[in-house]
Amino acid sequence: AQRQTDFSDVDAANQNAGYIAAMSDRNVLRGEPNGWFYPDRLITYEEAVAALVRLLGYEPAVDPKNSSGYSKIAASIGLLNGISNTEEADTLSAAALLVMVYNALDIPLMVTDRYGSEQTYKKDKGRTLLTEVFGLYSEEGRVEATGGTALTHPDSGLKKDQVKISGRIYQTGESSVLNYLGHRIRFLYQERKEIGEREIACVGKDLSRSVSFDAEEIASFSDSVYTVWSEDDKRTERYKLAANRDVIYNGRSVAYLIENHVYWPKTGKVRLVDFDRDGIYDTIFVHEYITMFVDSVDIEEKILYDRFHADRNIHIADIRSENLTIKDDTGALIDFEQIAPKQVAYAGWSQDHEMLELTVSNQKVTGTVSGMIKEDERIYFTIGETRYPLSRDIEQQEKAKLQLGEERIFYLDPAGAVFASEALDKEEIQTAVSYTHLTLPTN
Repeated sequence: AQRQTDFSDVDAANQNAGYIAAMSDRNVLRGEPNGWFYPDRLITYEEAVAALVRLLGYEPAVDPKNSSGYSKIAASIGLLNGISNTEEADTLSAAALLVMVYNALDIPLMVTDRYGSEQTYKKDKGRTLLTEVFGLYSEEGRVEATGGTALTHPDSGLKKDQVKISGRIYQTGESSVLNYLGHRIRFLYQERKEIGEREIACVGKDLSRSVSFDAEEIASFSDSVYTVWSEDDKRTERYKLAANRDVIYNGRSVAYLIENHVYWPKTGKVRLVDFDRDGIYDTIFVHEYITMFVDSVDIEEKILYDRFHADRNIHIADIRSENLTIKDDTGALIDFEQIAPKQVAYAGWSQDHEMLELTVSNQKVTGTVSGMIKEDERIYFTIGETRYPLSRDIEQQEKAKLQLGEERIFYLDPAGAVFASEALDKEEIQTAVSYTHLTLPTN
């Protein structure tokens, strides 16, 4: 931006002249007593602190007789939170500047309180750089409900694009807030006056503590305490649950008597959230699934047929669209019409059978089984030169022998584990394609 400045060394041709003039007019940036600005000189740490203090309106509170006056005010208003005290006066790191700018966004501005012979100032908690420059407001609260479920009831009464935080309903916008059910978060929102709604712009910080583990890592669950084996640390960890805890099973709240098997799924994952960081976990997310091998897809009737068990067939048409999520193994959303035979899918039903999440894998590998081994109660196959685990859900299925040296097509589940295979024999494929589950050969 081109504009004439009051500095001798910054003329209108300077590409930053407009910005320098604007900040100088607002008394945020100042030059030297000789009338020079030195635009090519690196800004120091003390200069950055002083500029931000002035930008926020706090210069009247600075003691002009104290050489550290700006830094003292900056520290008192939170501008220096997260800044290392090793910063030197003659240097300014990019990290320190970013932290200060981030802190400055949400600090209440100091404004003129009264005009007259004695001008006074006060903090205006309703005005910050966020509100004045970006029209954004900062807030904290616990995410209590989404369009899919509330913490305490499977029916939240919200639309798919709504979320409830500490009793107040917001539009989700393009934010990631739906991922924070049960968490206490700091977030930014804007007033959408044209629709009379508040819309979340972004989640700034997760203020909660959470931990996740696989079902097979659970050593025990008793007296509201999980004992979980940590493979990385080679020891067990204990996680205590709150007495008045909320349980979300496959995306929906479980609002009635909960059996122990809900807490300890056979397959899947468990995630615990301690929203107030008191060491007791308040919300439990259980994601349990069954594995199906897609035999055929009825596009017209919207039915998925499982190759091995008829009771695992899925009638998609019976599920409300807002309660159905279909993803590929990368996490990308896909349509029902994109599912094809010979794919392996995880199907996770809510306990009331109203909500379904499907994760579909199109992974497969062709090769010869050159080795099998059992480690930590799990079977692994070496196909070519790569080792693949046997699917966790395999023990619940029909089993067929697989001999070493046999070349086949192997179909992998969304986790990359072997779930089914197909013989390469052309006559067999023509007459009756054989999809077999795998196990170690027996004597």
